[in-house]
Amino acid sequence: MAETYDPYTATGTNNDFESEFAALPLEERFARLFRMEMRTLTDAVAYAVNSPMKVVEHVGDMISECGTRLETEFRRAANTVKPEAKAANERAKTGASGAPRTKASRPPTS
Repeated sequence: MAETYDPYTATGTNNDFESEFAALPLEERFARLFRMEMRTLTDAVAYAVNSPMKVVEHVGDMISECGTRLETEFRRAANTVKPEAKAANERAKTGASGAPRTKASRPPTS
């Protein structure tokens, strides 16, 4: 009699699950395999659907964070420009000597 190849004993990893599965009739093996495949397929579909949503959510968070940073920098720049503009305006009013300009202190125009 010729020996047949038995993958459950050949691998050396014959655990309880494999032993129990090997003892089942062929129809029951197919039924269990089908149920496991359906669970795997359900998990794969859920992962495929949820992954793009997580990516879109992450991109939205990044855009929001970038907008917040941009707004903060804009406000800082606006607050920095205001005192400088005010000081420049005061210098223009007082002239180089620091005294307020009057009509007499201006050079005559021709």
